[in-house]
Amino acid sequence: MDKMVGAGIRGILNFAPVVLKAPEEVFVDSINLVLELETVNYFAQAYAGTNKYQMGNTSNGGWQHDPSGCR
Repeated sequence: MDKMVGAGIRGILNFAPVVLKAPEEVFVDSINLVLELETVNYFAQAYAGTNKYQMGNTSNGGWQHDPSGCR
């Protein structure tokens, strides 16, 4: 970390499953890659119409439950 900060790096995208300790002036964004892939898979299925939740104009951000998709 010290070498990166010394080289002028001010932002880090962390894919490792550990918490990075960085100086206050360095922004660290930790990404859970498994969770991100699950999210992409969920929405890819929804857009393809194979998910039990379908797009729609609702107050919950555009998703409405489709009971016909539950089995």
